[in-house]
Amino acid sequence: MPLAHSKTMKSHYMTLTPYTTEMLKFDFYFPKPGVFNHFPSNISIGGLVKANGGANILNVVAKATKKKDIETF
Repeated sequence: MPLAHSKTMKSHYMTLTPYTTEMLKFDFYFPKPGVFNHFPSNISIGGLVKANGGANILNVVAKATKKKDIETF
């Protein structure tokens, strides 16, 4: 579930020059523990997908069991 005015799905248009990086932040939470798929950003040019990140599988736990379970980006 999206938080902080994020949307479930959003298009963000930008122009990247060679050797640049852009970071977009979004906030969300899971209403219950479980295993969930997370699909990363795609890059499209002229309406055709040219690149994308690999899908992630997120293991959501009720309580952090080790420090690695809590990550801040």
